[in-house]
Amino acid sequence: MTEHRPWFATWRAGVPMTLEPYPEVSVHSTLVDAAAGFPNSVALAFFGKHVSYRELVGEVDRFSAVLAGLGVEKGDRVGLLLPNCPQYVIAWYAAVRLGAIAVGNNPLYTRRELLHQLRDFAPAVMVALDQLYPSLAPIREEAGITQVVVTSLTDYMPFPLSLLAPIKFRRDSKKEGHPWPPVPPVAGRARRPSPKG
Repeated sequence: MTEHRPWFATWRAGVPMTLEPYPEVSVHSTLVDAAAGFPNSVALAFFGKHVSYRELVGEVDRFSAVLAGLGVEKGDRVGLLLPNCPQYVIAWYAAVRLGAIAVGNNPLYTRRELLHQLRDFAPAVMVALDQLYPSLAPIREEAGITQVVVTSLTDYMPFPLSLLAPIKFRRDSKKEGHPWPPVPPVAGRARRPSPKG
């Protein structure tokens, strides 16, 4: 795809219009290569906190071990009920590292829309944001979901935001009439890993 596009006019000199020929390697291998070449470069930035390529590969490797421990194998589907956050990137790469298929789900879906999609792709495991768990919990059984890994936006926020954000989340949840904490202690097989494994 080397034909001229209007945005090419704004690109810096020396930036190629295509990366073809594309290497015949996995996406995970491409990430590992990027980490080998630029280990300390910023791979992710979230509310001012940076994750380097070296750290990202480490997080992906750890989470792929979690998924494998939950029985995820090549060809299985891993559902992602996450907004744009580091955990989405980590879970996506971890799933494809195992040969699984990562399926993103819109966090704004209604329960009916989410149930329809979950029935359609039948995830082996769901990775969900704690604040979105109340949308998933009532349809878990109906959708046939037995494994849920729960994470929080604050896991990758810098200090002091990581301490202040939960106060706001709790206040907003109470104002909107939603449960807090969003994941009750008796949430079945739901698991909440720390950001470091």
